[in-house]
Amino acid sequence: MIFQFIKNITWANRKHVVYILILNTIVPPLEIAILALIYLLLSKSQIDTIKTQLLNLFEYPGLTHLQVISVLFGLTLVTILAWAFLKRIKAQILTTTRYNIYESLAAKVTESYFETPANSQLHQNTEEITNMVIRRSESASVYYISLIGLVSSIFAVILLTATAIVSSWQITIAAMILAVVSVIINYRNFRIIGVIGTEKIQVTDDLLKELTQNIRSFIWVKFDGLEKVTSGKIKKVLHLDWEWKVNKIVTTHTVTILSDAFSLLSLGIIAFIAILLGTVNLETLLLLILIFNRLRSYANECQVSWVNIKENYESTTTLLSTLDTMTSNGRTELFEFNRIENIQIHNVSFSYDQTPIINSITTDVCEGDKILIQGPSGQGKSTLLKLLSGYYTPDKGTISYNNDIKTTDSLSFKSVANHIFYAANDMYVPNIPIRDYLDPNGTLTQEEIKSMLNNACLTELITEKHWLSQTLGDDANNFSLGQRQRILLSRLFSRNPSLIILDEATTHMDHDIETQILANIHNHLDSSSILIASSHNTLPAIKFNKIYEVSSGNLAEITVDL
Repeated sequence: MIFQFIKNITWANRKHVVYILILNTIVPPLEIAILALIYLLLSKSQIDTIKTQLLNLFEYPGLTHLQVISVLFGLTLVTILAWAFLKRIKAQILTTTRYNIYESLAAKVTESYFETPANSQLHQNTEEITNMVIRRSESASVYYISLIGLVSSIFAVILLTATAIVSSWQITIAAMILAVVSVIINYRNFRIIGVIGTEKIQVTDDLLKELTQNIRSFIWVKFDGLEKVTSGKIKKVLHLDWEWKVNKIVTTHTVTILSDAFSLLSLGIIAFIAILLGTVNLETLLLLILIFNRLRSYANECQVSWVNIKENYESTTTLLSTLDTMTSNGRTELFEFNRIENIQIHNVSFSYDQTPIINSITTDVCEGDKILIQGPSGQGKSTLLKLLSGYYTPDKGTISYNNDIKTTDSLSFKSVANHIFYAANDMYVPNIPIRDYLDPNGTLTQEEIKSMLNNACLTELITEKHWLSQTLGDDANNFSLGQRQRILLSRLFSRNPSLIILDEATTHMDHDIETQILANIHNHLDSSSILIASSHNTLPAIKFNKIYEVSSGNLAEITVDL
């Protein structure tokens, strides 16, 4: 799974990856060139050699020692500027690539989530989806960029090590042994970082869940005097969040401190070995120290990249596993319906978490039917309506449209959604302007939106100043419960659906408004449209030709006096 992820991301960002690889092959040699120029500046014998070679090549004896040094310094300065410029370009490309990856993964999560069948969505936590978009997608992008950083640093280490070996293989071997010892010393800390990465996922999930559910429980907390209890729960999770963050910072600093301390000790050991060997001059020793300093810098980059890989591995695999599950659950077949003419329900059963909700229901819905479904709360009315719409698919049995032409479990929900209007009390209303809610595609005129609100008995909203830009509030809490239901129903009056499903959609309205809005709905629909409504009571203004009662997941038809 990880390999396929790396392959896909590399291909999707191939242009940037190629640029990074090119820069990775240019920057380390430039560093070696800078070190070589510094070595020449430090070595009087090398400068004399340059003067002699210039004399032999061009027969020009006029360059003084100062002029040669000035030229070398100028070349060094130009090379350093080129190196710094390329490093900046590389950092910019890496940053852009990282956030391109984050953006694409976050978008894929949201797209996959909204493509997920409702049966699968039942088992998904909304906080987890939010966490996947914000945190896990970011972790996956860090994981990939850290892999690139690790490969780049290893390449630079190999190149600089080869240069050091050419200068003095004995001292270089000693330095490599010391570097291995440094890694061994930090091995335990690297393992701790991996454990912290796992803890981070669980604690972050718990924190997000605890904060969300307690903030949304504000009214309950206030009325029941639970401020201290709720704050105490949040503090416990916040402390766990504090623990992993502190452990991460302390462990990361420990890795850096141990590496730096051992590197300084290594310089002393290398100098001691050079003196013992007696074959390395001062200029070469200084060059080696400069090379080892750059090696230490790249080795630190390796360590940081490795720490990030370990920390973000668990989160990345969780993201990929969840994405794989979400995409594999999709119903992909699209089928063009002109309209939904009838529905066949045959021996349908549905359960949630092993609890039966609907038990072996069989019936037919015909063109033009007006059906009322009654029954106490919690008996399966809402679930049955979602099954009839194709939103849920049955565990057993079949639901099909238009004389068994297609069953809901073989169809993408998109195939039928355009022909259905659905309104229910449990539908969440986002905190957006009225216009954006009623006209999300931006295709309606102000007069058309005004007509929708009039039909929904919401004329009081139109008298407000700047009424189109008025926000609804979280779950429409800027309005009364009755107004909220009418806002949900107003969506119907810009459409011409063939199947209308109303799930307890008028329960908070007074009788006169309920009668008027249901009459408006009846007048808006053509005679062939199917209307299915659930309610505890008989609904006014609509003459139902079929009435069913749902009890314990069973469906019984009640005789209607026509």
